[in-house]
Amino acid sequence: MKFLRSLVVLGVLAGMVLVGAAWYLGGQRPTGASASAPRPGLDVILANGGTRTLSSGDVESLRRDGWTCPDLSTAGYWLESTQLTERGGEPAVVAELRSTAHAVTLVEQHPGPQGRGAAPVDGVTGRPVTAEAYSRTTRDGMDIWVARSSSGTASTVVFRVADSVYSLRSDTSADDAVKVASVIAAADRAQVDRSAPADGGVVARVTRGLNRLLGQP
Repeated sequence: MKFLRSLVVLGVLAGMVLVGAAWYLGGQRPTGASASAPRPGLDVILANGGTRTLSSGDVESLRRDGWTCPDLSTAGYWLESTQLTERGGEPAVVAELRSTAHAVTLVEQHPGPQGRGAAPVDGVTGRPVTAEAYSRTTRDGMDIWVARSSSGTASTVVFRVADSVYSLRSDTSADDAVKVASVIAAADRAQVDRSAPADGGVVARVTRGLNRLLGQP
């Protein structure tokens, strides 16, 4: 009898772990075209090697498709302009932001499968983070590569969150730039749940997760 009870308990625990994993995966940002490429229509600009200035409506559309396009108002920055372009052969959203004292250029990219296992590339300068100028550090469990300009007037921070790579260049100290990077990372993690399909509620989310565990889209 004790053996049977143990089997039942183990079965319940295994089921809880499976459902928990399915719940997590079901809430992940969608992979594939919607997570790594701009919305249909916007990518025509990239095909022609061009750059497009994005409206607030364009930015919201990209957010619905899994891009973060982080709001940095909590860090004291307001958005001056956003552009869709290409950096290093990958689609990129480039945001220019300002505070009362500083300016920031933020590049968000979602590398394809071939680039996800490689060292990140600085979307601002085009240099890999393996270059001598970059030093690697860790903050909140996140790997961050930091470079300081030769003049000492600008800092560049490159970091990866899930399938996103962010490159941040600012006229602040490296420490302050890393603090802004933490705000961006938090926004990216929050975007995972916001961008997941909401229809069907809990059951639909768990079903999506189970499908992903089985290797289905």
